[in-house]
Amino acid sequence: MDKRIDKNSVKGFWIWLFWLLITLLIFLGFIVNFWQLSVADNTKVTLVILCLFLISIGINTWNTIVIYLQFKYLNNSNTNTTNSLFSQHINNLKQNIDNKISVNQDVSLNLIENRLLRQEGWVQLFANLMITLGMIGTILGLTSSMNGLSRAMDSLNEDVGAIGNSNSSISGLSDALSGMSSAFITTLAGAVFGGVLLKLLSHSTTNLIEDFIDNIKHKTEIEVLPELQKKIWEREIKNLSEAQESLLSFICSAEEIEKTLQHYTISMYEAAEQMNSVVVTILENKESALKNTRNLEKIVKNLNQTIKELLNKTFIPLISLLGLVVIGLLYLFTKN
Repeated sequence: MDKRIDKNSVKGFWIWLFWLLITLLIFLGFIVNFWQLSVADNTKVTLVILCLFLISIGINTWNTIVIYLQFKYLNNSNTNTTNSLFSQHINNLKQNIDNKISVNQDVSLNLIENRLLRQEGWVQLFANLMITLGMIGTILGLTSSMNGLSRAMDSLNEDVGAIGNSNSSISGLSDALSGMSSAFITTLAGAVFGGVLLKLLSHSTTNLIEDFIDNIKHKTEIEVLPELQKKIWEREIKNLSEAQESLLSFICSAEEIEKTLQHYTISMYEAAEQMNSVVVTILENKESALKNTRNLEKIVKNLNQTIKELLNKTFIPLISLLGLVVIGLLYLFTKN
């Protein structure tokens, strides 16, 4: 860690401690005269302001001590402390680097800063409430003062010599002075404790928080991000190597498929040539068969012609001869 940053952080803590001591001295001086002030403040708003101030001082002191301890954890070489916000920040970064090419710590830092500022926001809220209560006490005191003056004026308008009216006038003036005192005291308490002291303390604590966030960012940039970025690049290189191996295996498979397709194409081409030769043979055989059929038809035609000629030459004489034989036989039978 840069020594200059450490000195600035310690300087911010001493500034807060300085304002805290001044605040406590002013508060103690106010407490010394508390009974007189509480008697003068008949609205009791000052008591409420003091209670809120004590609560705010407690919250602010707790927050500042927590930040101071976080600086101690941050300067420690061991970053695995359970309560260390820096350790939590590193764990968040390690969890968020999955499926990412670069590391961005802004989101984690914003979460830590918002958590710390949210706790300190109660102090600022109470400071504003104290200022508001001072204004409310002022209005209540002025109202009481106006009522006292009104009673005093009413009594003065009556018989001045009457004892009761004199007592009423004195009581009204006393209430008016008491109301004015309440208005001034509540305004003073709200403005000093809420508007000045708490604002200074809260601002000092807020500066410590911002300085702490800057130190986390600085230390992370120097010591942590290079290692995380290295892991990311190693993971990406490993993924690229696996992707390259997968691509090479796919290319090998594609080459084997291509060879198979080429072999299948050659086989189909050879089969097609064989089919062509078979078709040519079939066509040639068809032509020879047609020639044989034509010759056979000629032979059959000649045979039919020969049979017709033979029948014409032999069949009629044969029938005539048979007729003569039949007639001779009939004659012989009839003669006997």
